[in-house]
Amino acid sequence: MRRFPEGLLWGAATAAYQIEGASNEDGKGASVWDTFSHKAGTVERGETGDVACDHHHRYAEDVAVLGITEVSMPVYPAADSDADREAARRYDGVVNRWYWDLPLLGSYPADILQRLGPLAPAIEAGDMEIVCPPIDFRGHNSYTRAVVKDDPTSLLMGTVTVPQAGRPHTMMNWEVYPDHLYDALMRITRDYNAPVIDIGASYDDVVADGAVHDPQRVDYLALHLAAAQRAIQDGARLQGYFCRSLLDNFEWAHGYARRFGLTYIDFATQQRIIKDRGRYFALVAKTNEVEA
Repeated sequence: MRRFPEGLLWGAATAAYQIEGASNEDGKGASVWDTFSHKAGTVERGETGDVACDHHHRYAEDVAVLGITEVSMPVYPAADSDADREAARRYDGVVNRWYWDLPLLGSYPADILQRLGPLAPAIEAGDMEIVCPPIDFRGHNSYTRAVVKDDPTSLLMGTVTVPQAGRPHTMMNWEVYPDHLYDALMRITRDYNAPVIDIGASYDDVVADGAVHDPQRVDYLALHLAAAQRAIQDGARLQGYFCRSLLDNFEWAHGYARRFGLTYIDFATQQRIIKDRGRYFALVAKTNEVEA
């Protein structure tokens, strides 16, 4: 077994619009997603988050189910060549460092500013101090990796992603690659500061005899938890692990067609069923250890 350090924070993550519902109650105003999801053709099957998981009315029930950031995608070169390594750095600069460096280091990545040229944002005196206040922790949300190669025909990044055929993928068509989490945690500790992370995977669910057995998600979670523990052992300053998501939810443009929850939601009846993955995560959090 791999033990986590005492004091590690365990929890589950959600996002407001994805679970709350009550779209026009208690003084709530319209968010960009309230507006966007009601436009024809924007969301799979024409669904909206108007009701979602009805968490606004059921929060006490949901908290009792289990208890209680910034998205990144670690980037790897497709080949061991100077061209692909430079391509990976450019891709990383746009999808990761562009968002990490500003709040954590107080500057945009210089190489990306140079590449953008006249398209780069104007920076005025005092801007960096405003966007880089002291923070208590850094939230890191991660699901998979990107493998890229050099492509001079790509105007912005000069790269193209390389599909990893033959490897396991989730319903979101994201490659299952647990080492991306280890690599990200080690890199963030080295270059930035201590993160708190949340992570999840989407697969089909089937309710049978009042239960949801989701062995693929259990395996996915176990592999990523082991990667996180290995990173801690090797020096990563990981403060907590928040599993995404506490509930099945409105998954943005996919509507309710993709499920990430530790808890199954019957959206027609709002019934809650804790999945095997939810029970597994609760056991890991309780014992503070995961199988090697």
